[in-house]
Amino acid sequence: MSNQPPKSTAHVPASPAGKGPHAAHAEPKLHDEDELHVPRGVSRGVGLFLIGLMIFLLIIWLVPGAMFGIAGGGESKNPVVVRFQVPSEGEVAWKASEMQMRERGLKDGLDVLASLGDRFIIQQLGVDMRQTDPKDLQRVLVLDHLAQAAGVEITNTDLVEHVSGVLSMQGAKEEDSSNIFKSVVQSRGLDQGAVEDSIRRVLRVSRFQQLIGYAGAVPDPKKIEEQWQRENVEFAFDYAALAVESVKEDARKELPDEAGLEAWFSALDEGEKQEFKTAEKRKAEAALFRDSETTPSTELLSAFPEKPAEGAQPTEPEQLAHQYYENVFFRRFEKTAVEGETTPSGYFTFEEVKDACAAEAPVYFAMIRWLEDLNQRRANAETIDFAAEAQKYGLEHQAFLEPLARAQYEAVPDIGDADVANAIFATVADGSFYASPLPLSKGIVVVRVNERSEPTLPPFAEIREKVAEKWLEPKALELAQKRLNILREGLERFEPPAPKEGEPQPPKGTLHYRASPEAFRSALEGAGLSVATRDYLNRTGPATLDPQSKDADHTVLFSQANALGLYRLESDEVAAPGLSPDNEKVYLVRLVGKRDVPIEKMSPTQYKRYKSNARQQATFEIVQKLDLDFLKKNYGLWLYSEEQAAKAAAAKTGR
Repeated sequence: MSNQPPKSTAHVPASPAGKGPHAAHAEPKLHDEDELHVPRGVSRGVGLFLIGLMIFLLIIWLVPGAMFGIAGGGESKNPVVVRFQVPSEGEVAWKASEMQMRERGLKDGLDVLASLGDRFIIQQLGVDMRQTDPKDLQRVLVLDHLAQAAGVEITNTDLVEHVSGVLSMQGAKEEDSSNIFKSVVQSRGLDQGAVEDSIRRVLRVSRFQQLIGYAGAVPDPKKIEEQWQRENVEFAFDYAALAVESVKEDARKELPDEAGLEAWFSALDEGEKQEFKTAEKRKAEAALFRDSETTPSTELLSAFPEKPAEGAQPTEPEQLAHQYYENVFFRRFEKTAVEGETTPSGYFTFEEVKDACAAEAPVYFAMIRWLEDLNQRRANAETIDFAAEAQKYGLEHQAFLEPLARAQYEAVPDIGDADVANAIFATVADGSFYASPLPLSKGIVVVRVNERSEPTLPPFAEIREKVAEKWLEPKALELAQKRLNILREGLERFEPPAPKEGEPQPPKGTLHYRASPEAFRSALEGAGLSVATRDYLNRTGPATLDPQSKDADHTVLFSQANALGLYRLESDEVAAPGLSPDNEKVYLVRLVGKRDVPIEKMSPTQYKRYKSNARQQATFEIVQKLDLDFLKKNYGLWLYSEEQAAKAAAAKTGR
């Protein structure tokens, strides 16, 4: 986005001294352009005749049209196309050429906003970008003029904040907004300053609409009451829950034979088969620094000392110890519980481990420099004997020659933990080293990963039982749903009243069933199920108003009521069987009843929200009324296009 300076006036070069038009004794000089040339091979007389004929034709064809245009006021080719009244200015009239430029500029600005993802403001203006109606653009331009007359302005800061806000909603970083905006404008071959002016028009009209809407919008108490009544309704349910696990044995009776089960398993996609594969395994090795006494690492310190920049001093020991502590405290100096004792969790402070930091810091940073050297040598295709180097530098080397799974690496004595396992499985398995030394509670380790074993599917016989359990899961769920469906279909069929206009329509072919409390209980208990009741609870909650809110079934009935269609039931109606989110239970629910919540229970917070919603709705309704009819009635708007259309229609009908 730009802040373009005013264009400067070009300076005319001054005439050299003594060479100006009024220089004394100036000799008249005939320039080439002062001579009249004729084409080569044509006599001067014929040439002059041709030139005269050309001038004559130009006069005949061009001058009368220009004169007639002047005589007729020039309006036939450039008529006034928009006219309206502004209290502070009087009549405003825009001609066709001017309007064409204004409309084109506004359309370009809207196109850029649409490309940036700013659909809301375009919708608010009432412009359809799929098929732009010139009258919509004219309406926006008139509103912009009225906004300016009312003193509404958009600053550069307003423009930048709006565009940045739109782009941030699309995931762009604030610092990238300017470049993205420029790129979108340039890709359309548009002038950035002109586009910014058009977007200012859009923002000005939007602000003007909001100001008018907010000033005229008075929250209607009836609207507030309607919102309350629509949202605050209490529902009570009778229900039965059937555990899917309880029908698993019935499902097992339908288990296919070996060939059928293997065929079912083969048809699963690769993602579903992943859980049956062996774990990925890796070969790795590690070089461990335990402590200054066990692994003194003297040779390592000698081989990889700190090399300060030219003219700089080596890092002070205490500063180096501080740097080391900040890098490793979260693992190296973590407090651990002693068996049989209670140790507070957390970390030792620097002062508590100051001596250990001073002793270990040089080794840690030497290991970093060694690791950099190893990576550089690998890049140069050098073969590295990691075990020999670790021994040379006084470190303990461990090689895992047999591939191990992640869990096995976590269990390795001394160095085994989740961080080491994660490092091993995050490193390319081609002899690469993990990016940095890893601090552990028992030392510092450098990790190398040499080989990777792909997960594989064992022979079907080895995983047969696990496959059978997987087959049983959907089958048991299917049987549980079927069982409750049979119970529901044994109840009374009925047709509820047709939904009112604006209410959601049920899918075609939906069947409805209902039961009295006694019939519902009798049917379920006869099938070996127990019936429970969830008492009246406001659909808007909070759920804790239910004395049994911590009960798993009550939690499902409240959190999943919309998804299960429970709030759309008629009294005594029984919903289709519904699943718990974890697919472990199937529910059959009957609506006991519903009732309105007295408006006296509205909290101050709810009232504030409803009032705000009502004001927003009233504002929106006022903004929608700022249409062409409004402008015609209140500002005398006249459009040339409408008059021409009316004349054409009258001529067509012969009136």
